[in-house]
Amino acid sequence: MNYVTEIFEGLQPQYESIKIDEDNNPDAETKAGFITYKSAAIRPLFESKVDSPNTVMYHVRHRGTHDHVWTIEQLPRGQGYRIYQSYHDGYSLLAWLSEDLTGLFHADHGDIMIFRSVQALVDAAVKAMSNQTASLKDLSAARKDPMLAPMMPFADYVANYDEKTAMAHFKKSWEQYGKGKILSKDEFMSNSSSSYLSKLTALVAYMDTHGMDNTDPYPQNVWDIWAELYASPDPTYFPGLPNNAVAKYTNNAGKIYRFQVKNVEVAKPECAKNARFILGE
Repeated sequence: MNYVTEIFEGLQPQYESIKIDEDNNPDAETKAGFITYKSAAIRPLFESKVDSPNTVMYHVRHRGTHDHVWTIEQLPRGQGYRIYQSYHDGYSLLAWLSEDLTGLFHADHGDIMIFRSVQALVDAAVKAMSNQTASLKDLSAARKDPMLAPMMPFADYVANYDEKTAMAHFKKSWEQYGKGKILSKDEFMSNSSSSYLSKLTALVAYMDTHGMDNTDPYPQNVWDIWAELYASPDPTYFPGLPNNAVAKYTNNAGKIYRFQVKNVEVAKPECAKNARFILGE
C-alpha cells in the first residue's frame, strides 16, 4: 500500500500519515485519515465516489483480529477499478501485477513463497498445547490427545503447505483481480454476490460480529472469500476451528476488529514523476 501511495500521491502524504498512525489507537488512526466502517457502510462509501472525475485511491485495511492492507484505484469517470496488494510471507506486488508467473516461486526467497512465519506460529501453538510433546514436524503425540483433535486438520494443512497449495491460492485470486487488470463497475460493485464489493462486505459482516474470543467454528465460506480476495489463506483461522483457537498465540490477541478505509482523490496523478524519484532514491 505504501509504494502505491507514493506513486499516485507522492512521498509526503504517506510519511505524514505514518508519523501519526498507531495500531489500536482510534484517535491516531482517525488523525491519519482512516475511518472505521461497519459492513453496511461499505457500499455507500464506494457509491458516493463512483462518478468522480478524479482518480480515487482507497487505502483499505483489516485491523485488530485480522491483518491485511491493500489499495484500490478507482479510475476517473467510472472507467473501472484496479486492485494492488501483496501478502507478508505470501507474495510480492511484483507477482500480483505480473502477467507471467514463470520463475516467481521460491519457497523462502521468491515473489511467491511459503508462509514460514505462519508455520512457526502454529508450531509454537502446537508445542504449547501439547506441553512440548508434539510439533509440526511430529504430530503423533498431538493426535493421541482428544483435546487437540479439533486442531489437527489445521496443523496438517499448515505443515503440508507447499508450492502447489500456495500457487493454487495465488492463481485463483490473481486471475480474477490481479495482473493490473481493470475491473468494470459491475464486476467491482454490482449487487450480485459475485462482485468484489459484495464479497468484501460479506467478509466484514462476519468479522464485525465474531471477535477472537468467539468460540464459534470459523465458516468455510468466510475462509474461502478471504483466500479468493487476497490470494492467500487467512493465516491463523481455519474452517471448523474455533475463532479463538490460535488467537492467544498471535500478536493480534486481545485486539478488536476494525475495517478501515482512507480515500484520497487525485486530480492529476504524477505517477511517472513520482516513480522516477522513488527509483532514483
